[in-house]
Amino acid sequence: MAAFNQINNEGINVLLINPSPTPYDELNGILGKTNETRVPSCGMPVGLMDIAAYVRKNSHVGIVKIIDFGMLVADFYMDKDAEKTCLDDFIDQHICSVDFVPDIVGISSMFNCVRKATLDISFVAKDKWPACITILGGNVATGQYMDLIWSDSVDYIALGEGEKSLSMFINNLHSGVQCPDVQGIISKSNVVSGHGIVNGPAMVDMTELPLPAFDLVDMEFYTGDHFFGRVSVMFSRGCPFPCTFCGSSVIHGRKVRHKSTDQCIAELKYLFDYGCTHIKPEDDIWAINKPRFMKLVDAIVELKKNYDQEIDFELSQGLSVAVMDEERIDAIMRMGCYGAQLAIESGSPYVQK
Repeated sequence: MAAFNQINNEGINVLLINPSPTPYDELNGILGKTNETRVPSCGMPVGLMDIAAYVRKNSHVGIVKIIDFGMLVADFYMDKDAEKTCLDDFIDQHICSVDFVPDIVGISSMFNCVRKATLDISFVAKDKWPACITILGGNVATGQYMDLIWSDSVDYIALGEGEKSLSMFINNLHSGVQCPDVQGIISKSNVVSGHGIVNGPAMVDMTELPLPAFDLVDMEFYTGDHFFGRVSVMFSRGCPFPCTFCGSSVIHGRKVRHKSTDQCIAELKYLFDYGCTHIKPEDDIWAINKPRFMKLVDAIVELKKNYDQEIDFELSQGLSVAVMDEERIDAIMRMGCYGAQLAIESGSPYVQK
C-alpha cells in the first residue's frame, strides 16, 4: 500500500499515461529508425484529459499529470537528429523524468495493438514506484479485464468510462480506505469472488464535465504547423448501433449522451482563443441528434465570426451513412469541414456480422 500524501493533509497524486496507438513492432521500428516510412499514429488523449479535469474538480487530488506517449513518439519521429532507441528505453526515459511520486498510475489501453506496450508501461511504473496503485482503463482493459487483471503489474481495472469511478476511488483512498471498492473498478479479489462480473461501469453525465485539461498536454505540439497539428474535442459519447466490430457501446453504452451547446462553444472558444485552427471531433457518431446538431452548427458559425484566422474541422470518425442527409451534410460544410471519412464499414452482410 502506497505511503499516501493525506498523512500531510495533501491530496492523492495521480499520473495518467496515454500509450502511443502505433502497433508495438512498428513503434520499435520508428524509435530504432529502421522503418522511416511508417508515420506514427497520434491523437490528443481527450479521454484522459476529461478524467483529469473531472477528478481535479470532484476528488481529493494533489498533483495530476499526463504522459502523452502518442505525442512523444510523433515528436521523436519529426526530430531527424534524435538518437535511435528502443521502446523499453523510451518508456523508461519518460517515466523516470516524472518529477513527483504518484500514488495512482492510470494507463489507457484503447487498442489491442498497444496491449503489450500498456503492460510494459505498468511494469516500469511499478519498478520505479513500488507502492503506487496501477489502474488500467479503456477499450481493451474493459473487454479483457478477466485476463489483464492477473498481471503482476496491474492492481485494478477501470471498466467503461473512468471519471466517476476514479473520482470515487480517490476519495475513498484519501479517507483511509485501504482497498477501495467502488462501482466500475475491479481488483483481483473482485474477480475471485465474482463481484467483478456485476460491478459495471459508472457512466458520467456529460453536462457535468468541466473543460478538458488542455493544460496537461503539449498544446504547442497539437497546434503546430505539421502533420499532427490538430486538437481533438468530444461533444458526445455513445452509439445506438450494435456493431460487433466496434467497442463504443462497451465503453460508452448504447444511449448517446451530449454536452450542452454552451459547453461545446465554451470549449471551442478556449481553443480558438489559444490559436487552434484545426479541430478534430472524436464523437462516436456525429450529428445523430439532428435538432441538437443544427443548433450547435449555428452557434459554431456565429463563434467563428469573431476570429480573423481560418478555422476548419476534420471528421476522421463518427460520420455514419446511417444518419446522414443533405441538410446535415450542408451543415457540416457550413461549420468549415475540410475533410471527412464516411464509416461505410462493409457492403458484405457476412463481414458485417
